[in-house]
Amino acid sequence: MSVLLKKILWFRVNEPDIAINISDSVDLNVGRGIDIKNNIALITLKNSGQSFDSAGDINHKYIDENKVIKFEEQDQIKIYLKYTDDMVDVESLAWNNNSFKHSGNITEEPLSDYLKGVYYVIEFNVQENIKGSPIKLKSADKCYILFNRLLARAFTDTDSLITPQAVQKVVRFSSQNQKGDFFGTGDDSGVLYDIDAKLVSEGGYVQDTRKSTTEEGGVNSDTTFPTAVLAKVWKPVYEWINELSQIEFLNTSNELTGVSGVVYGRPFLYFVDELNRFHWFETDNAVDETIIIGTTTGIYDYKLDKKVFDTINFIIYRGGKNLYGKGTLNYYVEETSNVKTKKMRVIAMTDIAQKLIKQEVDAGNLILDNAQTVFTYEGNNYKSDAYGFTTVWGIDTTGFDDDDYNDTLETEIFRLCELRARSLVKGLAHARYKGTINRKGSIVIVGSLLNVTNKDTGQDAELLRVMDIRDTINKTGWFTNMQIEQDQKAIIEIG
Repeated sequence: MSVLLKKILWFRVNEPDIAINISDSVDLNVGRGIDIKNNIALITLKNSGQSFDSAGDINHKYIDENKVIKFEEQDQIKIYLKYTDDMVDVESLAWNNNSFKHSGNITEEPLSDYLKGVYYVIEFNVQENIKGSPIKLKSADKCYILFNRLLARAFTDTDSLITPQAVQKVVRFSSQNQKGDFFGTGDDSGVLYDIDAKLVSEGGYVQDTRKSTTEEGGVNSDTTFPTAVLAKVWKPVYEWINELSQIEFLNTSNELTGVSGVVYGRPFLYFVDELNRFHWFETDNAVDETIIIGTTTGIYDYKLDKKVFDTINFIIYRGGKNLYGKGTLNYYVEETSNVKTKKMRVIAMTDIAQKLIKQEVDAGNLILDNAQTVFTYEGNNYKSDAYGFTTVWGIDTTGFDDDDYNDTLETEIFRLCELRARSLVKGLAHARYKGTINRKGSIVIVGSLLNVTNKDTGQDAELLRVMDIRDTINKTGWFTNMQIEQDQKAIIEIG
């Protein structure tokens, strides 16, 4: 019979080198997903009485002598979990939970193989009832905190950054910290960061070489990523990474226009692991685990739905008014949809044109001048600065006239509209499996690919991606819930 080993170490923000062993957790719920907004740990503590003070009041475990709760924002929480049938593990100092104070020596912590995550206290809840005075901690990992930060930045042709380098820059912009654990590389050498975003060629996990084949099986001789040209103003870091992970930034212009074969027909995936290492990688069919329902041990529950009724594969979008005050209208069809009929939706995206023009005004490329009527925006008239400037979306306007300037604006409007449309139909353009697997507590890597077979319900070697992981630990044991779904079908060719 397996024994559940659990260790929760608390490092107070003012004593970061001293580990305190939390041994009285009642319930523990830990989440990690490709959607970083789910990377939360909820911990319920007994906070039992320890002694009486001179006034006869109870001294509780996590309340100091001034009757103030000991937990503070940014306190660090490390969570380790393991099932074992080896008594050596049970009796080892690394899994010892008997002493309240821990020496802080790294050798007295379990191996990182069993680390569920490193979290930071963001809020807590206190209660008083007939069962006691429990404390509930809500903690988030670093990527939840850092990737919700807002970033204003422009990558232009002159920066000459290929897409993975741009992704690396975005992560590093958000995670620079003079007390960080990771050193930068290249131009960032000597700078410290909270998140390790090294390229694969630098010993990290950000893929910086393209595959040598196309989606249709041909040869790709150009394994260098294209140069990234992108500008955003005060957008969350995860939104930056989402956009840089789309196929427009993974394929060359010839590949995107059908001149040559598409190398990547699906967006890249990304996540931050338990050791705060950033991963950015292609979506492929390399299987990480094979599960046969009814044969594989430790599977408690299995549920799949194949969604057809919520399918959208045809979007008509309105991108807003151009510089001449005329509306922009276009459409996007998901070419790989396996649903026969067109499921249409009309969506207004007029904010895209408004934001682009405002950014040009803020950059000084458009100048307020109500004495003329060349360009119009928000009820006022504007004229362009002398052409030769670079637009906020990275286009050099040398040699342009007014029509050229308006044309490049419309091109950017349509590009951003199509990105948004593709994002909206992602996961909806095909009837795809989506569901859950509940299993005995396990260390599962988010983003891993499962090969699942269930002869009773008709799934034969279905490839399902782990999108989200929820671990529940209570008095009955440790249980892992995996949210799974099929990858979207790759675009084989364009045009």
